[in-house]
Amino acid sequence: MRDYDRLSPEVRAWLASALLPWRPKSAQRAFERALSRTKDKAQAIDELDRMQETLIARDARKVWGENHPSATR
Repeated sequence: MRDYDRLSPEVRAWLASALLPWRPKSAQRAFERALSRTKDKAQAIDELDRMQETLIARDARKVWGENHPSATR
């Protein structure tokens, strides 16, 4: 819980609606890397969304196969 409390407000809000069970430190690190590339908090959050979509698509392919609607990437 302490790790969650230390998150930036943007990451905390993003995690509240995340589809995957992200660890707080992992989400914060990913956000900081994206922020260093984009220099924009909204774009960094968009990158987290894209990263999560990629992970979901990969997992969907492994679990349900290439024809699953989530296996688009």
